[in-house]
Amino acid sequence: ATITEPTTTSGGTLIIDFDLVALAAYAGKDLNISFDTEINTTALMGQEIPNNFVLDFNNGSVIDSKTMEEPPFTQTGGAMFDKTSTRQDLEDFSGAQFWVYRMNGDDKEYLQADRSWSTATDTPFTLTSLTDGTFKIEGLSFGTYYLEERVALPGHMLPGTDFEFDVTANTYNAEATVPIQNRPRIDLPSTGGMGTILFTIAGVGLMAGAVKLYKKEEKE
Repeated sequence: ATITEPTTTSGGTLIIDFDLVALAAYAGKDLNISFDTEINTTALMGQEIPNNFVLDFNNGSVIDSKTMEEPPFTQTGGAMFDKTSTRQDLEDFSGAQFWVYRMNGDDKEYLQADRSWSTATDTPFTLTSLTDGTFKIEGLSFGTYYLEERVALPGHMLPGTDFEFDVTANTYNAEATVPIQNRPRIDLPSTGGMGTILFTIAGVGLMAGAVKLYKKEEKE
C-alpha cells in the first residue's frame, strides 16, 4: 500500500492506496487501520477535543463513507501560578525558575524540553516567572504534578519543599492562581563587623549566665 500523510498540522487527510491484487488475499477478513495523532498548540485547555474520522473508501465495486456518530474525545489542561514574596515592597517578581515532574512509583519523571517525560535532568522544560510573578503550564494530561523551584527570586531563599498541583478541566481557567511564595534571604554581617561583635558578646553573656546558674545549683 502507498501511504500519504496529512500535510497540515490541523485536520488533514491520510490516504492509503492499496494494491487490489495483494488485498485480495485478505478477502473476508477485517482490516484494522491505526495511526497516532498529536494535540496541536491551538487546543483550548480543559475543553473536549473530538477525536473523529471520516473514512472514504472504494472497494472496487462500491464507493462509500463512514464516520463515528459518537466519537471519543481527549482533553488537555494546565495551571496558572503566581510567584510571591513576604517582602511587601517588592515590585519585580521575575526570574524564578521551576521544573515540572510527576511521580511514577518512587521515580521522579521530569517534563523535558521536547515535552516527553524522563528521570534525566539534562534538558528539562523550564518555567520562568514574569515581572508580575505569573507563569503557567499548558498541555498536560489530567493528574497530579509537582513544581521544583530551581532558581529563587533575587535576594530570596529556595523553599524547602516542592509544590504539588493538580491539572483538571477547570484548573487552567480558574480565577485563582496557585501562590508560590519565597522568603528573603538573611545575610549575616561580615566577619569583624559590629554585628559579629554583638553576636559574640551575646554568646559570652549566655555562657556566663549558664556558669553562674550551674554554680548556684551546686551551692543549693
